[in-house]
Amino acid sequence: MDTRLNELVRTKLLRISREWRFTSRMLPILLFLVLLGFSAGSLASTTLPDNRWSGSVIFVLLVLFETMSALYYGRKDTFERGGPIIWLQYTKLGFILGLFVDAFKVGS
Repeated sequence: MDTRLNELVRTKLLRISREWRFTSRMLPILLFLVLLGFSAGSLASTTLPDNRWSGSVIFVLLVLFETMSALYYGRKDTFERGGPIIWLQYTKLGFILGLFVDAFKVGS
């Protein structure tokens, strides 16, 4: 029986299986990029506190990252979900995570 619900479920499962195949194939590279970004974020927040412009630099980086995310996730037809764009997104994720973790270290 081909109902709209069956068609919707089939479409969603097909999309999930495609995304899973991409993620499972690229998982080692993506984990490396997150760790690279995490290291860069921790290094930046460790070395920048001596500088009096550190807050401004991190603010500009975060605004740049959020603008990149808005462009990437706002237009799904424009960008393909692979290649250098996704690598940059995962590196950015690690960088922000590094800043976040370092902020907790400063607070404790």
